[in-house]
Amino acid sequence: MPNTHKNWVKTLVIRRARSDDARFLREMLLEATYWRPGKPRPSLEQALTQPELVKVLAGWGRAGDLAMVATDGLGDRIGAAWMRLWTVA
Repeated sequence: MPNTHKNWVKTLVIRRARSDDARFLREMLLEATYWRPGKPRPSLEQALTQPELVKVLAGWGRAGDLAMVATDGLGDRIGAAWMRLWTVA
């Protein structure tokens, strides 16, 4: 992206997710699930009624969970990545 773009990120910070990032992780889950342009997209609240999405972040912070959050130079969240080790049910 050219330096002339008004939203150009000059500083990128990647940090471990904190408890106050929970809503942002849910928002990023929605983005990751419904990224296709022109396809139906539910609200965050509607999406989180779907069991296959709820389980991804339910009880977040247990052993085997890891999330990283990317922020710009102002501390605004701009992205996230997470993983969860699943156990046999």
